[in-house]
Amino acid sequence: MIAKTVATLTLFCLVSSAQAQDSLLGNHKIDLRLRPLPVGEVLDLLSVRSKSAMHSADRPADAGRAWEVAGAEQLAGIVVKVDFVATPVSQVVAETLGCVGFAYKEQGNRIVIEKAAQALPADRCRSVSRVSSSAIASSQTRPAPDKKYSWQLASISADEFMTTFSRESGQNIVVPATQNELLHRIKLRVQVSDMSEAEVLQNLFGCIGWNYQQTSAGISAFRGARPAADCRGFTVLP
Repeated sequence: MIAKTVATLTLFCLVSSAQAQDSLLGNHKIDLRLRPLPVGEVLDLLSVRSKSAMHSADRPADAGRAWEVAGAEQLAGIVVKVDFVATPVSQVVAETLGCVGFAYKEQGNRIVIEKAAQALPADRCRSVSRVSSSAIASSQTRPAPDKKYSWQLASISADEFMTTFSRESGQNIVVPATQNELLHRIKLRVQVSDMSEAEVLQNLFGCIGWNYQQTSAGISAFRGARPAADCRGFTVLP
């Protein structure tokens, strides 16, 4: 009887693992706190993130697969502000869409957007707020493209620096929730003088050994294989 129970549990675990790996969106948890954006751009950022995850050095077993978005034109003109903490990606997508009256279905390597019978109730939408298009206009005030950045910081954690950069540049930076603690443990000395945004990103992520991809909605970052041999302006402290 005991042997049969153990065999059943083993089979259940194998099936559960296979289902997690077979899921398109996956069930890994992320933090997603974004300024007001069109819903379509939020989905684009998550889609890009799914492709970045395929190259992550410590890709979780439940990370899902790379996916595209179909039918996003139905979301034109809908703007949301999202604030998810340690929430599975599949739930983030379902609630972001559900709270504005849409849903999705998985079809091959795509999520297909479709109109829902009704929007999700308010108690399911605490992390999603629909806002006016004027809110997005005010929130997207970004520094001039040629702005230069300078910091002289003796010691700062990687996550705190990303918050600082995000605030000054207006960029959203999305990282896996499971790696927040890792970023907090990485201490940096920052000696940046007159760097462009692109140079800051390249040197920051290269120095800590992360990969990143950028869209109009923000930056998706994942831990890479190894730090760059040469990174200007950033030093990882022991």
